[in-house]
Amino acid sequence: MQKARKPIEIKISTVVAISAILHETDPTSLESALKEMTGGVADFFEDEFAVLDIGSLDAEAAAGIDWSAVVALFKRFRLNTVAVRNAPEQLHAGIVGHGLAIDTSRCPAPVRPMPAPRRPPRNPWLPPHRLPRLSLLHRHPPPPHRPPRLKRPPPPRPVPW
Repeated sequence: MQKARKPIEIKISTVVAISAILHETDPTSLESALKEMTGGVADFFEDEFAVLDIGSLDAEAAAGIDWSAVVALFKRFRLNTVAVRNAPEQLHAGIVGHGLAIDTSRCPAPVRPMPAPRRPPRNPWLPPHRLPRLSLLHRHPPPPHRPPRLKRPPPPRPVPW
C-alpha cells in the first residue's frame, strides 16, 4: 500500500545572500558604482539574492529611497533584492509594499575598545617610587628566568706545616 503524498513539504534550508551596504540612494551613482565593481561583466552576480543594508544612511536619505528604481537597478545586474536590513520602523510598510522582507536578524555588536587600566589607590605608607605598577599588556616579553649568580668560594689557603 502506497503512502499518501502531502501537497507540500517544508524543510529547513540555509540561503546565502549578498549584503549590499548602501551609502548613497541615488540610482545613477549606484549604477555607476555597480558597473565599476563588476567591470561590465553581465553575469557577474549570477542571479544571487541581495539584502540591502541601509543602516549607514541618515534618516532623510533612507526615507527618500526609490525602492522600485533600486530593485530594478539591482535586477539589471542580476541581483535579486529580497530584504532590507537596519531600516527604521516608519519605513517598514513601504518596504514590504515593494515586495521586500524586513531582515530583523541581529548583527554582532561592534567591539568596544578596552578601557585603560585604572591605577590602584595610593598606599600612603609607601613612598611614590615604591608603588606597584599596573600593566595589563606587555609590549615586550618578560626577561628569561636566570638562576641567581653564586659567588665562587675563595681559593684554598696554603696550610703552613
